[in-house]
Amino acid sequence: MLDITKKLKKEIQNCDSIEERLEVLKDKYIGETAYVTGCGPSLMELDEDELKSKLDGKLVMSMKQSFDVVGSDLCDFHLLNKYNLKPTQYDYGDINNTIIIWGLSKSYQDSQLNKIVSQNRPLDLYIPIINPPYITDEQTINGSLNFDDMKLLGKRCEVTWGKGTFYELVIPFLYHMGVKDIVTFGFDNHIGKYEHYYGEKDETSCFPQTGEMEQIINASPYFYEWCVENGITLKIFSKLNGLDSRFERINSLEEINE
Repeated sequence: MLDITKKLKKEIQNCDSIEERLEVLKDKYIGETAYVTGCGPSLMELDEDELKSKLDGKLVMSMKQSFDVVGSDLCDFHLLNKYNLKPTQYDYGDINNTIIIWGLSKSYQDSQLNKIVSQNRPLDLYIPIINPPYITDEQTINGSLNFDDMKLLGKRCEVTWGKGTFYELVIPFLYHMGVKDIVTFGFDNHIGKYEHYYGEKDETSCFPQTGEMEQIINASPYFYEWCVENGITLKIFSKLNGLDSRFERINSLEEINE
């Protein structure tokens, strides 16, 4: 976690609109490397204590339940949506630490927001995700190959369905905040049986939709070229991840700079 995050969280909470809250975050992390955790099974290949040691003092963004591995002392941003949501509250410890961002399906925005409020879930910022019936499967970011769409956050207060949190929220927010160097853990896009690192449970059994992984992987050569064109580096710690092989793979936490 970086010291600036707590300051920005306070500023965000004093804002009245999504536009103002996005402006608070604009370009505030230029020059930083973001360490992003996802819920894929490869997250469990890492020694938790060693991972936390490596993430200490760095910009950390966690997707959904991977926050439980990282913890509130290290996590700058926690990204959530209403799908595969853990039924119990996350342990945020000092609630003033982590900036909590929700992606809400545009077609269900009001009902999802009401549920978040009724469940007393913490929220610092929410972003509508443009989903059907507003767009088709082919008009998602990976379906259309329009990766420039991820650069629009701030110019608008909504994002396009990825598919996947990484394309809907992670990249748009990091780009908006000025971050172009990214390292991922537990980001395991692959074709075949998919499991989360925490094991499957009745309450959290939402899996990728039919064809979702194929769409993401088939689009990945174009995503790689887009990253190069925009000066973005993406390094992946995962033997399962099927994205274009030109993305650098990390095989050991020792490769992470102190």
